[in-house]
Amino acid sequence: MAEEMEKMNRYSVLVVDDEHLAREHILNTVEWDKLNISTLFEASNGYDALDIIREHHPEIIVLDIKMPGINGVEVLALMQQEGLSAKVIISSGYSDFEAAQKMLSIGNVVEYILKPVNEDQIVEAVIKCIIKIDEERKISELNRTLKSAREIIRKRELFDLIFGQANDVTKSKYNHIEDYIQIAVARSQHGENEVVGFCKTLQTKYECLREIFIDSRLSFVVLYFSSHKKQGLDKVFTICQELNDNIDCKIGIGRVFSSLYDANLSYREATVAYDVGLLEDVPIMSFKNVRTKLNQTPIFNQIIEDLKQALINNRKEEIDRLISEITTSILNSYLNSEIPPTADRLSNLKVVFMHCLESVMPKQAINLNLNSLLGCINTDELYHTVKKILIQGCHYYSKKNISNKVELVNAAKKSIEENYADNISLNSVAADVMITPSYLSRLFTEIEGQTFSDYVLHVRMNKAKELLSDRSMKIYEIAEMVGYRGTKHFLKVFKEKEGLTPSQYRNNILLEN
Repeated sequence: MAEEMEKMNRYSVLVVDDEHLAREHILNTVEWDKLNISTLFEASNGYDALDIIREHHPEIIVLDIKMPGINGVEVLALMQQEGLSAKVIISSGYSDFEAAQKMLSIGNVVEYILKPVNEDQIVEAVIKCIIKIDEERKISELNRTLKSAREIIRKRELFDLIFGQANDVTKSKYNHIEDYIQIAVARSQHGENEVVGFCKTLQTKYECLREIFIDSRLSFVVLYFSSHKKQGLDKVFTICQELNDNIDCKIGIGRVFSSLYDANLSYREATVAYDVGLLEDVPIMSFKNVRTKLNQTPIFNQIIEDLKQALINNRKEEIDRLISEITTSILNSYLNSEIPPTADRLSNLKVVFMHCLESVMPKQAINLNLNSLLGCINTDELYHTVKKILIQGCHYYSKKNISNKVELVNAAKKSIEENYADNISLNSVAADVMITPSYLSRLFTEIEGQTFSDYVLHVRMNKAKELLSDRSMKIYEIAEMVGYRGTKHFLKVFKEKEGLTPSQYRNNILLEN
């Protein structure tokens, strides 16, 4: 590292002049080693100078303007054209102010000095070049560091999105990025390292295989596929087949989604597909195939029809009974078969219920918050989550679409009014009412004529004004009680919204009373 730094702080100089004595004067007058100049080049014409520049890339060039053949101006033009960078000191025997100004306007020209050149002029000009070179090197290094940091942050955010650990800021950031994504998970008895090693080989062959992660909790190797076009993911199954052919492993594949926001959903589907494949001893199982098999089951189709009828007729007790029937049926199928010890018995239940929800409410499927369903950790939580979504489905069948939208917005408003003091967000409220954040955002604008954020602000400000009438309460206490963890931010928001600071508002109330 020290050697690299020392090398970075050494420089080379090219002196270009058609007069031999002028070159010798510059080369022999200056104590170059004291300026950290390690290499000196010389050229008597523009052609030789360009050859040296192309081959050796000197950092600093002392360039004469008037030369036969190709002059200094033409050398500069060719350097710019070819992208050859160096700091240039122009030396000329002509005192032409306009020419000097024109030269200095060229990005690489640092100084314009008149002949005959003395040592002080050259030293000062070279030091000026070195300062600029060092500044650019520092900026370049900072940019490399920044680029590396951004890549680390991007990978961390992607990891969090896939594994369901992303915060609201990250989710919002990626919500509108419309790349097509798909997740696959793989596990082998040979261990994670062998799978990762071969996947890295596949990465060099297939552009759509963007990242490889390890789920240490479940010992999965997680493959992240992405493409600007949907057909760019057509080779995902082929890639998984190639992985399985070379590394004996089981693989589960999630569905394709049109936003990174749904990466966690595709990942959870992949783990479900993996478990179903493990149960059926199929090396590669896609979530799409799991659902296709369900469609071919007469009993399942009858359950779907029964659920639709229960929703249409608003029979909540019947919905409850059908959910229990599905749960019991799936769990009994596990008990009556030889189940691999690593299989998750919740997986089949999640697949069945997800397919139920999307089948009985097809037009609403895109807006259902299915992540909440796939994230359930036990049968009780799954049961209550499915029931909550299906009860909402009664509105879908029994009321006009606009009425259903109003019901959802009212439920969201109730959630806000009950939890405004907490760190609520679009994502947390959407999860509470079992729809996607993007759908809730659109509904708020459509039904309320204002954004979700504006409504939360409205609720918090009204409560803050109510609390300000109590003289005994401190302003920082009020800020915290209405959901602001920083008093400074609360003061700024209040002033922007009400046109007064909280203390001014309080004084006005006292005057009115």
